[in-house]
Amino acid sequence: MATNSPNFEVPPEMRVFAEKSVAQTRQAYDRSLDAFDTSWRLSRRYPPRKAALGPYHVVAQLPPRDGQLQYRIKSGFEPFYRTVTENELEPDIGPTVTVAAS
Repeated sequence: MATNSPNFEVPPEMRVFAEKSVAQTRQAYDRSLDAFDTSWRLSRRYPPRKAALGPYHVVAQLPPRDGQLQYRIKSGFEPFYRTVTENELEPDIGPTVTVAAS
């Protein structure tokens, strides 16, 4: 009696798809870890929003919205949390200091 053994070979196009998915997931994970270690400020936009200038700190990563990562952020100058997408944040490099030429 002949038994047919199942074929467990992964098609090449599925392997490429899986490798690409792993790479994208790793990139998103690394990006989210960087977000927790950085001070942020809200990006400038029109119309301007009523918000503290910063710095903000990421306290949680939320599910993506429209392909953008979302974060819950908190400033020490406000009593509440904000929810923003990653394109609404800029790294907070601190105040700009200009030195007058003498």
